[in-house]
Amino acid sequence: MAFPFLAAALLSVPAQRVLINEAFDRPDLDGAWHRSLSSGNDILVENGALKIVAFRNTYANISRKIGADDVTAQCRIKPAPAESWATSIFLYWDAGDWCQLGIKSIDGGRYYMTQMTNGVYTEYNLGMTPFDAWHYVRIELGRDVLRFYSSDNASKWKLESFTERPPSFDGPPTALVLGKGFGGEDGYPKPMLANDYSDKGEMGTSLIDDVLVTPTPSAKLKATASEHARWAYALEDHLGKEMLARPGGPTFAAIAKRLPGIERPREVVGVPEHPYDIGVGWDGTIQLKDWLGDEKMPAAFFEVGDPAVRVGSPECPVTKRLVPGGIPVVVMSFDHAGVHFVARVFGWSPGMSPDMPLSAYVAVAATTQSASPTPFKLRLNMSPAPDGYQPLEWSGEIEKGRPMRCSARSDRSAKWSGFTEVTADEAAARMGEYEEAWEKRLDTGMQIETPETRVNDSYHAWMAYNLLNVDKKGPIYEIHDGSGFYEEIYAYSAFLFCNALDMYGHPKEAEKYIDSLLTFQQPKGLLTINYGLPDMGTMLFTMSQHHRFTGDDAWLKRVAPRMIKACDWLIAERRIACKQPKNSVTYGLIKFKPYCDYPGAAFDYYSDAYCVVGMEAAARELRSIGLAKDAARIAKEAETYRRDVLASMDRAKIERDGLAILPMEPDTHRLLKRSQYRGGEYYGLVAPCLLETEFLTPEDRRTLWVTDFMEQRGGFVCGMSQFADGVDHAYTYGYWLTCLRQGRPDRAVLGLYGSMAGAISRDTFAGVEVMHVYSGIPEGTLPHTYSGTQQLRLLRMMLLREEGNDLQIGQAIPRGWMADGKALRLRHAPTLFGPVDVSYRSNARSGMIEAVITPAFREKPATIHLWFRHPDGKPIKSVTVNGRLYPSFSGEAVILRNLSRPARIVASF
Repeated sequence: MAFPFLAAALLSVPAQRVLINEAFDRPDLDGAWHRSLSSGNDILVENGALKIVAFRNTYANISRKIGADDVTAQCRIKPAPAESWATSIFLYWDAGDWCQLGIKSIDGGRYYMTQMTNGVYTEYNLGMTPFDAWHYVRIELGRDVLRFYSSDNASKWKLESFTERPPSFDGPPTALVLGKGFGGEDGYPKPMLANDYSDKGEMGTSLIDDVLVTPTPSAKLKATASEHARWAYALEDHLGKEMLARPGGPTFAAIAKRLPGIERPREVVGVPEHPYDIGVGWDGTIQLKDWLGDEKMPAAFFEVGDPAVRVGSPECPVTKRLVPGGIPVVVMSFDHAGVHFVARVFGWSPGMSPDMPLSAYVAVAATTQSASPTPFKLRLNMSPAPDGYQPLEWSGEIEKGRPMRCSARSDRSAKWSGFTEVTADEAAARMGEYEEAWEKRLDTGMQIETPETRVNDSYHAWMAYNLLNVDKKGPIYEIHDGSGFYEEIYAYSAFLFCNALDMYGHPKEAEKYIDSLLTFQQPKGLLTINYGLPDMGTMLFTMSQHHRFTGDDAWLKRVAPRMIKACDWLIAERRIACKQPKNSVTYGLIKFKPYCDYPGAAFDYYSDAYCVVGMEAAARELRSIGLAKDAARIAKEAETYRRDVLASMDRAKIERDGLAILPMEPDTHRLLKRSQYRGGEYYGLVAPCLLETEFLTPEDRRTLWVTDFMEQRGGFVCGMSQFADGVDHAYTYGYWLTCLRQGRPDRAVLGLYGSMAGAISRDTFAGVEVMHVYSGIPEGTLPHTYSGTQQLRLLRMMLLREEGNDLQIGQAIPRGWMADGKALRLRHAPTLFGPVDVSYRSNARSGMIEAVITPAFREKPATIHLWFRHPDGKPIKSVTVNGRLYPSFSGEAVILRNLSRPARIVASF
């Protein structure tokens, strides 16, 4: 195992002195307990348990003094549906310092841990567990460590997580709390967790019993060497360093041996841009749900044998993959009683149109290797079943070499119908139309042909999943961040997907999606959809980039008034921002909602940097179509805006533990406080978003304040942004881009392979928003549009990247792709200078790698840096261009100037 110190720890409970032992075996609570209830809630003792009847997002708990430090507290819980207000056991010091362990209803059941420190909380979704059951939970408080356990029987305990004991948890906890509650930052100031959410939610009933508090055993009072190693690992990213130090650099195979990968992937199939989609759960469940949490909408599942065994259960596990080419057809395989089943799941509509009714298809082939006929029984069941639905059933005997085939279809009009049997010919014909339409869609634009089939299939799948997450509603195309979850537009993510479409040669889709997003712009110019102020900068940036990629002056002239209005809104907000004292740390910054997870207005550099860059880009493009007056005015405003942001950053810098740090929120340091002044958690998500704007030059000292801090203070796990006991890989993109700009390409390679091995399903290529890399359990957010977008952008920038007036080609080609006999090809690749074709072929054994560039530039880049990444890292010794010796090269790059015709470049080593 890659992280032996993270393995589930199983231990028995030794005999201990008892501090609290509560079985709730009396008619009412012992007088030592104090009830705390929100209006409408109730707590009573019933049938030997504490019964909590409460609204989902409200407080209802009991508490009592403990009177001792270094204690272990446990209880048994039967939860009710909840999120942050999950029924839990708490150790409580004061309103800003407490920890909890309970059970959430997310993903069918998750252990849930929160640690509130100095008024700033960090929450973790831990291991999965059947929600509707009893669970034992335990918090073990030591002198320098906190451990969180779960158990089925209070005899053997599983270590779910552990953390350092924060300094603010000094002295004995003031109380043990049992039940529901929340407190701390973001408007929940009342002590003893006595706070409600604005939406109280539905009523639920949870139960607690078997409460036990004992001194923590002496052997458990101090963190172990392996636990200290984990903390050191979190600070230094040992795995990332190990992969970077490998001969030949990081590889997918090397990282895949060290990370568990996604154990419970989910996919989506169907028709691009259709308002309805078909999900495929980790267990093979076919999700006919517009919202995954809607228990009234059906899901379908297979059962085999008699008595029936559900496919996807431990008795009949299922594996999944996509068909070759990254086309979204999910191929499920499972075995039972000598029969091997392969089921293909896909969606279809007449003409593959998003305006026509959608159908879900399943096509099953069953085979046997037995010499004698093998009996089988297969059912397709639904829950909840549509009215009158009877499970489809196929049974009989299968002979070797003669597969059994069965197929079914469910149609969506006002709602999904039950599955009906169809002929194998119909299913085959529909699947042929489906695959042909997807191939045509994915084979347009830039084509990337690498020596690694996984990469070739992945980028197609990322594009396909993103297109499936687009919902056409009348004339408007809504880019949602998910299907069945995040069924909203987040404008920042949506605009970046439009940018990725331009990068990959899909300008028509980019244009219609941008035009759809612009319909949400308000009359005075503000456009923000479910996210925050970065929406404005990303809108201006994406629109400007679209014009640069396409050269479509007519489009830009049509949308220019919207760009100008957006800039004018920002300029008006800047007038307010500049009313602050000039020496204040926030002078000139716009106070607005920074992003969706923090809905309150704040000053933050991520927002302002995007707005500056967006205004600068808008001014440049408006000037190109003759709008010189508006362009000059906006450029002047952007110049002073940039100057104010840079000056604010200089005033905001802090130093801690010998490192200069740039806070993302200069006046509150909120994200740094939340991460305990480490480079991970929300700081490690937002800081790369600042870097992706390219507001700062790669060598700027302020850039190093961010990158050095994240690299040296726990910002990464295997090169990905650390978050919530795992990673949120997509948010790392800006850091990877900065590493490319700094001449550190192997860190981008680490990011690509780390993501593909640790945060993207390995056989179906679906990316997730948060991945618990140590356990292999993802959040229920896949396939995720933002993940797909940032992976597409990363791969493209590794292979083809603009830096000012220069073009970088092949800067971060994984070295294994240049092994002897390997080839790489980019066809119809758009750049800001115009399209280009590039091909590499390696003859490394003979000391040569050849590249051919075929440009069709509208304007020549000042230079082209063509990279030759020898598999052994050797530098270039000599170069020929079209057969003639060429002197301009350095290290691994050939510097080409004034290239307008096809060129054959051979590098010798």
